[in-house]
Amino acid sequence: MLFADFNFILVSLYAKYLPGGYWFLLMSSIVDGLLGGMGTASSTMHAYVSDCTEPSQRARIFSFSAGLLFSGMAIGPTLGGRIIHHTGDLLSVFYFATAVHLVTGTIWMMIVPESLPSEVRAINIAKYNQQRHEAADALRARGEDCRRFTWCSLFAFLEPLSLLLPRQRDPLRPEKGRDWNLT
Repeated sequence: MLFADFNFILVSLYAKYLPGGYWFLLMSSIVDGLLGGMGTASSTMHAYVSDCTEPSQRARIFSFSAGLLFSGMAIGPTLGGRIIHHTGDLLSVFYFATAVHLVTGTIWMMIVPESLPSEVRAINIAKYNQQRHEAADALRARGEDCRRFTWCSLFAFLEPLSLLLPRQRDPLRPEKGRDWNLT
């Protein structure tokens, strides 16, 4: 979001000097899409809240978070209109949003603590490394090339999506085909 704010201000002030002029606004959408956009921000926030709250309090905290989000969506246009009316400059809203995003990012990086204690993180890292070594050892035992494992481990974050892949109808008889039903 911060990149989008800076990009909008840059294009609005210096469009005639930028390659493509106003088409340069697409850069913020491209960067946003490559980094995951609001989906990534929302997932990160939900993961952090899940790590930091007791299970009995999560529903209340998630409801509070959704309430704050929708309150901001309701108050934001009114506040933006007031800022424009007070300053007489349309860009003042984007200057304000950029400042708020800078402060928020600084708070997240400098003040908000890590959600997992260092001991738990060390245990998780050790478990992950142990699983990787076991998988590599199993490949070596079968005489397979470990370079494929290293290449595949780069895309390990996609593993949960394997849920959407079709399953063998009968693992003992692969000629029966695959079941493409997602239920």
